[in-house]
Amino acid sequence: MIYSKLPVVFLNTIASEKQGSTNGEIASYIITHLDEVKYMGIAQLAQSCHVANSSISRFVKDIGLKNYNELRELMLSASLHFECEDSLESYTPHLQHAINDVYQTINHHEIDRLCQKIKTYKKIAAFGLLKAETAAMNFVDEMMMLGKPIYTNVSYFEQIDYILHASEEDLIIIFSYTGAYFDYPGLRSDLKKLKKPHIVFISSTCDQYPDFINQVIDFHSDGSLVGHPYTLMLVGSYISQVYAKS
Repeated sequence: MIYSKLPVVFLNTIASEKQGSTNGEIASYIITHLDEVKYMGIAQLAQSCHVANSSISRFVKDIGLKNYNELRELMLSASLHFECEDSLESYTPHLQHAINDVYQTINHHEIDRLCQKIKTYKKIAAFGLLKAETAAMNFVDEMMMLGKPIYTNVSYFEQIDYILHASEEDLIIIFSYTGAYFDYPGLRSDLKKLKKPHIVFISSTCDQYPDFINQVIDFHSDGSLVGHPYTLMLVGSYISQVYAKS
């Protein structure tokens, strides 16, 4: 996995909150001082962030955790990771290889199926986390140019709220490079409340997928950072091209 789960939640909080918001500041501090924060109690973290203890408790609830102890357990296992290439000369062929993997392994029949669904459904949304959301936004932009409005939202929590309140009349397209979109804190119990929206999952090939997913469009990937989000953007653009010609 490219990023461990907790940093992804924090980074998404920073990206989706207003500048200077309490939650954004707390998330930013934790990301910046992760090695120190792992061993802090709630009072010490609150003091370091210049907020009240209650603000930390509220932040914990807002990111889908039960209490500060659960946050601390996740912080102890969390780590930041970045894959660094030696040069542009080494980066470029790796990216070309990742894109070629998509070209060689994508299921064209599943793309056609999705395009037919896009024509049928009136309520459609496309979501992703962080870099995957850029692929979703690119797809939404292209579909808008084709006269097909599709909803998206950069906030992961707003995305999940939308999914939980969606019905059988909703088509939801998820972009997820690692396939871990639904594998985040606080989601397991909430997902039991799903009202059966039609969910299409676009990701690199995984061993298994949640049973509430209706269709999978997958492709081979070595899981490296180099291919992300370009492989997902390629799939999204290909869907737009097929839709335009259908």
